Amino acid sequence: NENPPPVPNPVPNPVPLPNPVPGDPKQGPPPTLVSVIPGSFGTKAHPAANLILHFSEPMDLYSMSVKTAANGGCTGSIQLSKDNFATCEPLIGPYYWGKTAITTVVVRPLLMMSPGRQYSIKVTTAVRNTSGVSMEEIQEFAFETEKAAPHGTIVQCDPGFARLAYLWEPKYSTVVCALRPTSIGAPVASKIRIHPLLMMADGQLRDGTYAGQDELILDYGVDGSSNRIFTIDPALIGPSFKDASIWSDYRSVRLVMAVQHSDGSQSSTYTDLALEYNVPPFDGPVYSLLVDLDVYSFQPGPGEMPMSRWQAWSVATYPGGREDRSLKHSLPLTGVAFPDLLYIVRDAAGPPETLSIHLDTTEDGVPDYTWTVPEFDVVAEPGLEIWISANGQRVNGKNVVVPAWIN
Repeated sequence: NENPPPVPNPVPNPVPLPNPVPGDPKQGPPPTLVSVIPGSFGTKAHPAANLILHFSEPMDLYSMSVKTAANGGCTGSIQLSKDNFATCEPLIGPYYWGKTAITTVVVRPLLMMSPGRQYSIKVTTAVRNTSGVSMEEIQEFAFETEKAAPHGTIVQCDPGFARLAYLWEPKYSTVVCALRPTSIGAPVASKIRIHPLLMMADGQLRDGTYAGQDELILDYGVDGSSNRIFTIDPALIGPSFKDASIWSDYRSVRLVMAVQHSDGSQSSTYTDLALEYNVPPFDGPVYSLLVDLDVYSFQPGPGEMPMSRWQAWSVATYPGGREDRSLKHSLPLTGVAFPDLLYIVRDAAGPPETLSIHLDTTEDGVPDYTWTVPEFDVVAEPGLEIWISANGQRVNGKNVVVPAWIN
């Protein structure tokens, strides 16, 4: 399949959040927010910066909610404010890395932040880990945005790179960026020099390379286009992303950009790209599960909601107990859903994972119907996709699960 998976999309917010669960010794210590970029290391942010939150352990993506409307109030478990939370800024995100358990959360302001202003990020105790345990305390981080330059530029990029996506197919892990002048009619970029830096957990920066060179040079000449679109390939960044320690030891990749404008003036800017490192504790080939679930013949029974309120998802359960889940997909009136599960690792030295497809018809978050995926062999092949079909039929007035099969 030559079609790459879509760029990570913001997760919608309509999923109701349960009450936070206090720290439970049986489930381990509560999660903590380790760092926020910008905010933890004293760096200033450009007005269109990605806001990158690193947690101590995998978190439940569905506990992350943001305010999406520019109505002044403060709602959501992740908030951004420039007036000490008297009002809050609308946000986009959090971004989906192919799993609902993530250690790196990326959100972005819906509207560009004001230059030269103090902002604060708040993360509430509504966020929880995959065991349902919430943070014990509200966390806040402050940062300042850069002041506007006469010939400044704004750069916006995809959220970053995920280790599992890179292992699945490096060419589909590329990040797309767009650079443009800060104001209409300002001189456009004629040349961009991009130097990568790798940010460590303590905020220290390490020099990187691109395609074996100190910097990537993009020369646009006299082309008058104001919007410069370019792609960053993680396979070309040095030190090599093939080394797992790069993902575990570093928090982000910072792209520092020196921009030459069409009138001869110069400016500089940067952007941070997140590194998501949430992988099973073993090595093996990576594949994606593409699921076609068809329950058009099903009918709601006693206690079940109308089909339009049903939700389906897929789960990979590893022998050690780890579970990777897809997003929950609502079923339209056609009764067909596609709860694909991306980036599954087949342990090269141990028993295989168990795959299942679930359907909740009662809105309690618990599966009412389950399909178990039959076992199959996995080969080390870039971009490998396994297609699964799962159907349900109406038999003698009852909804019946038909065993799933591999296409």
